[in-house]
Amino acid sequence: MREAVEIHDSRLVGVSRVGRDLVLHLAPAYVHRSEGRPGVDPGTGWLVDLDLMVLEVVVESLPSNYPVNLADGDFRAGERRWDNLIPLPLDVAGAVSLDAIAAESEPLVVRGSGARIVVRQVAEAESVLGDDIVYKSRKCWPRAAESRGPWRMESLGSLLRLHARRNPSDG
Repeated sequence: MREAVEIHDSRLVGVSRVGRDLVLHLAPAYVHRSEGRPGVDPGTGWLVDLDLMVLEVVVESLPSNYPVNLADGDFRAGERRWDNLIPLPLDVAGAVSLDAIAAESEPLVVRGSGARIVVRQVAEAESVLGDDIVYKSRKCWPRAAESRGPWRMESLGSLLRLHARRNPSDG
């Protein structure tokens, strides 16, 4: 199963600096899972609260107000470019950039020397089959326990299997 954040269906609720890094707080981000190409082929969509951390950031432009809905954009890592997508899992070193447009036409442009995504909460799932959207379930996870640190986006499927093992009655 392949996964990616769809930029145009995600909401940026704020940003924070951690040393030379910038954390973009997406709540929710729309994560599309597909056997084929995320964002293109049929699959499932998940509303996920996550943090995109851009390392050693250079900020060219940020929206003036939050929260803001993102309308379009692209993510680059090295020579690779994803149109309207941020690949998952994400933990890359090297040149990265996020160029996005907020729904209010404000640019969001950041560049850095690496990026990673940390999942905070999986909020909702839906099945996406062509033009038909069918809501499948609604499940919420609390933030990860402090002793374990934040959840990393290894794979949304892995996260869901972990939740199912810990909470078998949620089914």
